[in-house]
Amino acid sequence: MGINTDINFSMNAVWRQNNMVVRARVHMLQRAADAMLFGNLSPELEARATTEAHTLRGEFAAFGFSEASTVAASVESLMKDQWRRNAGDASELQQLVQLLRRELETSVAAA
Repeated sequence: MGINTDINFSMNAVWRQNNMVVRARVHMLQRAADAMLFGNLSPELEARATTEAHTLRGEFAAFGFSEASTVAASVESLMKDQWRRNAGDASELQQLVQLLRRELETSVAAA
């Protein structure tokens, strides 16, 4: 086994171990998307979702999942823009969260 294989194996193990934490972050984004859709996104949930999106962006990037990192960055950008709170924006957020869920499933299967 070479060093690259050892590193890849270790990174995959860490990714699998943190899977529940990452899933919880995505679930938080889903809660925010649902709240935005129904017009009851609280400032606390908004702030938490923005933080979770930022964290996910870094986590996905660190583990080499660039597409998921890009999607998380889009979620973060949408959440930071307080002018984006209409039904179309909520629908976009819902779609982005679904993309994150798919990327997460793909990343877990690949690990």
